[in-house]
Amino acid sequence: MDIYQKSRIKHVEAASEVCSDKYRFVSSQDIINKIEKAGLVHLGTSWQNLRTNAENRKGQQKHVMAFGKESGDGVRLLVTNGHEGRNALKFDIGYFRAVCANGLVVGKSVWSHRHCHRKRLRINNIVDEAMDNSLTILTNIERMQNQVCGPASKSALIASLSALRNHEIRTESLVAQRRADKPDDLWTQFNLIQEYALRGGYEHYILDEGGSRKTKNGEFKLRTGQPINSLEKQFKTNARLWEKAMELV
Repeated sequence: MDIYQKSRIKHVEAASEVCSDKYRFVSSQDIINKIEKAGLVHLGTSWQNLRTNAENRKGQQKHVMAFGKESGDGVRLLVTNGHEGRNALKFDIGYFRAVCANGLVVGKSVWSHRHCHRKRLRINNIVDEAMDNSLTILTNIERMQNQVCGPASKSALIASLSALRNHEIRTESLVAQRRADKPDDLWTQFNLIQEYALRGGYEHYILDEGGSRKTKNGEFKLRTGQPINSLEKQFKTNARLWEKAMELV
């Protein structure tokens, strides 16, 4: 599931019965209303896939709401909420690239805010703080656009992704399918690798317990990388790749 994917699941107005008496329910619909009043538009909500007791948990599971000033390329405020008492309310900054419908999350390296479900929520202050820090993203993107992504930089990004996915990626399989993904600047190549990271479709070598490539009939054994469906893993992968890109700027 893409973090920026829209969904028709309705927001509930009560917490799960498993939550304690100390848990303070924070309505996602109320968050949407307040953030839109603060000047951002709700662009969609993505929901974690449910594997067990889906009918009773629908609308209470972890979900991510994306906000921005417009639907095209631009900074996003990402709000993670859930009503099962398992997660804090989180606010992060991201960026959406329309050409590939690709959304990234920059993680704690720029700005992140966690809110305990027992305290009063001050939305306006959080939105202002997020937008102030988003200027750092725009500055870094401009620097990446003006920097060539040489073989060493590309290898470093791919190695970071290989470590996150716990397998060795075949570099040649990360092919640009769109003209907009072919320029050799760091920003474009970072987005290409990040899109493959979340959606899969690349080839990777099958490794033995010692980390060496397995062979069959004298040829290396390959598999196709699978998409990341977990919202938590999407956030982690996004943030780690961004941090690696920042080391290269």
